[in-house]
Amino acid sequence: MQLIRHLRHQQSGVTLIEVLIAMLVLSVGILAMAAAQGAAMKYTKVAQFKGIAVQVGYDLVDRMRANRNGDYEFLDDYDPDDDEAIVLPDCSAADCNADQIAAMDLGQIRTRLREALPGGGLRIAPNGGAIDIFIIWQTPEAPGSDDDDATAILPCPEAIGGPATQCLSMRVVL
Repeated sequence: MQLIRHLRHQQSGVTLIEVLIAMLVLSVGILAMAAAQGAAMKYTKVAQFKGIAVQVGYDLVDRMRANRNGDYEFLDDYDPDDDEAIVLPDCSAADCNADQIAAMDLGQIRTRLREALPGGGLRIAPNGGAIDIFIIWQTPEAPGSDDDDATAILPCPEAIGGPATQCLSMRVVL
C-alpha cells in the first residue's frame, strides 16, 4: 500500500517535455494538412484547364466534321504571350466557301482558347488520313505541369516547350 502512495506522489501531472512533444506532433500535423490543401487547390486548377481543353477540342472536332472540305491546317508557332488580334471572316451576311468557314471556326476556337486558358494556343497538323490536334496552355507553378499526360495519345510537338507548358493532344479521322 505504501508503494502505491509513493508512486502516485512521485508523478502528479504532465511534464513540460510531454506537453512540448504533443505540441510538436500537433503542429507538424497542421502544417501537413495546410500543404495538402494547397496542393489540392493547384491540382483543381490543372484539372479545370484540362476540362476546358477537352471541351474546346471536341467543339473543334465537331466543326471539322461538319465542314469536311474546309482547310483546318494551323501550324503557326506557339507563343503563350501572343496578343495579336485574330481576324475572323464574316460569314453571317455573305455566303462563305468551306475554307472561309474553316478560317472562321479556327478564329473562334483560338479566341476561345485565349480567353479560357492562360497562354491558350492551337496547332492542327494533317497526318496521313488523320489530323493531329494540339491544344496548348501554360500552368505556372502547378504540380504535374511537367508530367506526361497519361490520357494524351500524342506527345506535344518538340517546338512547343517550357517547364509549364501543357498540351492536350488528339488524333482524329474525319
